[in-house]
Amino acid sequence: MSHVLTTAPDALVPFGTNAAIEQRFTAMADPHRPRTPRLLVVAADLSAAQIGAYAGEAVDTPHLDRLAKSGARFTQLATSPAPPPMSLLLAPLAEGGYDTGRFADVDRAVSFVGLRRKVPWAAYVELGAADCDAGVGALMAALRRGDHYRMTVVLVLGAHTPNAPALLAWPGQIPPRQRFDTPIARADWLPTLLEVCRPGSSRHLDHEGVDLSGHLLDGDEVPARARRTVGARAA
Repeated sequence: MSHVLTTAPDALVPFGTNAAIEQRFTAMADPHRPRTPRLLVVAADLSAAQIGAYAGEAVDTPHLDRLAKSGARFTQLATSPAPPPMSLLLAPLAEGGYDTGRFADVDRAVSFVGLRRKVPWAAYVELGAADCDAGVGALMAALRRGDHYRMTVVLVLGAHTPNAPALLAWPGQIPPRQRFDTPIARADWLPTLLEVCRPGSSRHLDHEGVDLSGHLLDGDEVPARARRTVGARAA
């Protein structure tokens, strides 16, 4: 079987030897959704061609592929408008009572996410392309050991390129084996994740992204794209 890297909406990419086929994205509205989920964002300098879930079996990334199976794989990430630094997530969440940390070292990140706490936490982890798959595997194992797995929103975001990968998982809230083909911008991740973890916390940010949390989690329409201004929501 041949494997072709593509971001076309109708592309169905096999996962591993079972050739498990993704479904088009469908939200799972849950009235009992955790109000303060944990958040793990992994940013890595890698392209879709370096992940098996996009490129096929010839690329060996078992941990990233497993993450893709457990949630949604995004196929259409626009590089414009320019995204704000994802590290801006941490300050608003810290103000809301989150324990936050930014890491460029997998071992320190693993120790942080594996802690048992009474307060929610958010971690931003920067990894190199060569370390990303093993690092994600170690982080997911730490989530399970710390009983955080079903409480944690996990986003893996690749390099700011035309074929940038993005994988999103939240067990019990985002159905598994899904492919998200709606075009979105990298700038959308900041307000979306802030609103998932701390509703209202993105209102005072000056950025061009739009909040997609209602669409991703509850099936709402994709919001109109408009520039946010300080103190105002997008139309």
